Amino acid sequence: MEASNRLVRILCLHGHEQNAQLFRQRTGSLRKALKNTAELIYIDAPHQSSTPTLRTWWLRPCGPQVYEGWEESRKRIQESLQEHAPIDILLGFSQGAAAAALYLVQQQHTEALSAPAEAAVQSLISIAGFIPRDERYREVFYSTQRDLELHSCHIYGDMDDIITPEQSRELSQAMAAMDPTSDVVVCSHSGGHMVPTLRKGDTSSYDGDDEDMRRVVVLSQTVKDFVRRRLH
Repeated sequence: MEASNRLVRILCLHGHEQNAQLFRQRTGSLRKALKNTAELIYIDAPHQSSTPTLRTWWLRPCGPQVYEGWEESRKRIQESLQEHAPIDILLGFSQGAAAAALYLVQQQHTEALSAPAEAAVQSLISIAGFIPRDERYREVFYSTQRDLELHSCHIYGDMDDIITPEQSRELSQAMAAMDPTSDVVVCSHSGGHMVPTLRKGDTSSYDGDDEDMRRVVVLSQTVKDFVRRRLH
């Protein structure tokens, strides 16, 4: 099958104290909006969180700004990319978005961590994402070489008080600065710390005056357009 005719393949990383099954349930409208466009594949983080069934991409035994266990998570992502290849986009929510962004930036600029060809990916969808707080990983977003071909779509909630809009915009700005020619889009919704509801159809299918609904339609179209561009 020609690349332009196949579905876009998206590897999905859940948030802190979630798991692949829960994240799949919470992204039902996203899967419906991308039906016939993309296939979403969900994986579990390697570390146990508060209960045996909930997972996390890193542990914080010494406080919120010191992460442990990233190397195991990096390997889990790389192995999953190889197992499910080809993967076109990494998608993450909250901690999962931070993990996806960190993986992509490290993969691009650190030769020792370079992924095999089948595990290479250059696109990110970040929902309530942020730059990691641990300085060892935070600095990667500012010290990395420029002209990295990384494309990203950043989504955040105006009322998010867990990962603030400022934190999500900081991530989008850092990604954009790595290569001004990259495809970087930013959009918001009126909710809080959540995966927003998306809908089928395009902007021409809505002509009402409900501002929140208009934003949902625009967000849905923005995400779908970004996904479709990954095969062109």
